[in-house]
Amino acid sequence: AAAGLGCVGGYVINTYKSYDNFLQDQHALLPATIIIWVTAVMFIIGLIGCCATFRESRVGLGLFLAIVLIIFIAEVSAFVLGFVYREKVKTDI
Repeated sequence: AAAGLGCVGGYVINTYKSYDNFLQDQHALLPATIIIWVTAVMFIIGLIGCCATFRESRVGLGLFLAIVLIIFIAEVSAFVLGFVYREKVKTDI
């Protein structure tokens, strides 16, 4: 998944660079930058999980579980807050 997102982020950055003269918005590359950062974080988390599994390390697997749980809690929180404030989100977007 991280490799796929990395390809998408790189493709978007390369596409926007060819239209740089037409786009004066400074925030045009913000989504691609966020995708690249998410890719890096996913790669590191996946690497921790793979190394912990390969070494059969209880501490590493516990760390991987904690990271995945934190991400899951953040996703559920974002969903609940988006649902509660859906009218404000609609007007802002």
